[in-house]
Amino acid sequence: MKADPERLAHVKRIVGRLQKVYNRYAFPCLCPGCNQTAISSHSQQKEGQLRAIAKDGRVCAMSHNFFHHLKGLDLREDIFDLQVLGIGEASTFPGFCGQHDQIIFAPIEKEKVVRERPDQAILFFLKTVCHEYASKREASYFFHEFRKAIGDLAPPEWHEFFCAWERGVNLYLLRESPFYVKRVFDVITSRSFDQLRTIWVTVDQVLPISTCTAICPWLDEYEAKWTIEKPQPIVSFTISPSDGVTHVIISWLVEHDHDAAWIVKKIDSPDGVEFLVNLCVAESSDCCFNIDFWHDMPDATRSVVLNNMRHNSFRGPLTQLPRIVKIA
Repeated sequence: MKADPERLAHVKRIVGRLQKVYNRYAFPCLCPGCNQTAISSHSQQKEGQLRAIAKDGRVCAMSHNFFHHLKGLDLREDIFDLQVLGIGEASTFPGFCGQHDQIIFAPIEKEKVVRERPDQAILFFLKTVCHEYASKREASYFFHEFRKAIGDLAPPEWHEFFCAWERGVNLYLLRESPFYVKRVFDVITSRSFDQLRTIWVTVDQVLPISTCTAICPWLDEYEAKWTIEKPQPIVSFTISPSDGVTHVIISWLVEHDHDAAWIVKKIDSPDGVEFLVNLCVAESSDCCFNIDFWHDMPDATRSVVLNNMRHNSFRGPLTQLPRIVKIA
């Protein structure tokens, strides 16, 4: 069903109203046992990786407007584009209270990022896990409220779609999110860093992107491998440019070694590293770009990149992966 302008305008009004309500919510800090209100935490280091790729303090980043999460439906215009945002606004989420945000992440916010430091690797993994937690929490709210608000404007199959998405998201919030947050904090407090497997590559150039991305290593085999019995594996991809180099940090729990074995093989060659960096862009829900790099990209290539960044339920299998980021 194609959208007419009146219907599209009505949907935008609904989403805008829901966005304003959501923005006023006070979420608790994600640190276990803390009941303080979460601030806008940065999933990517504002004065580290974001500053390194910024132009005049700004980057191209995904919008926080939830209308973009509906981009796979017929009620849309063209595929969304990125927005130019200041690094203070880009890549934020309601994560931790001010005190815990400073204390927990001091080793990567206040200290130099050093290859193979396990106490830093676990914090990059934690940022990824918590950003995904907050994203799913936002999605749960919008799928539920949007389905109610749109009412008879949408056909029955839309309501079925939103109900299915809401169930999936809520299962993640009940199962994956608490599981991973608890495991990470157990590792941090016990300093049992051997529970986390990390591949840490340093590229001798400042790449024009920065990410904090959680992916399931099953990729296009996700539906065939997914099970209700246990949490799905999560691999965190952090691409952190800084001081003339770029850190590519990929981590997962040791029990998911088998699921991530293909990543270990890929990382063995420069071409494999380049492939994984560009795959990270395609699978990312939190990727920032240097403004000139993004705007100088050919329109056709940028369209493919944007299409790839859509959820695979809309996009389908990943058939094209432009190597937009080149590693010399």
